[in-house]
Amino acid sequence: MEMKARELVEQIRATRRALEITQTHLAQKAGSQQAAISAMERGKQFPSLKLALKILEVLEREKRKRGRIIKMLGQSQLTPFGKAS
Repeated sequence: MEMKARELVEQIRATRRALEITQTHLAQKAGSQQAAISAMERGKQFPSLKLALKILEVLEREKRKRGRIIKMLGQSQLTPFGKAS
């Protein structure tokens, strides 16, 4: 069981970093504290099931948000400087 928890924590950490989300931001959105996220990522404590589910929910929401932004930017006819291409 402990190995599964470590794998989950590693996946959370990797996803958070890939999305460029700070521990503080994740903690705020998940209703936790930055110190708890840090301790979790360092393997000092494992999250409760409730917190783990909330963190996964937050990360999934952030991934969808990024996807919508990327899709919107891909459909844009504007250059980065605001002029039509």
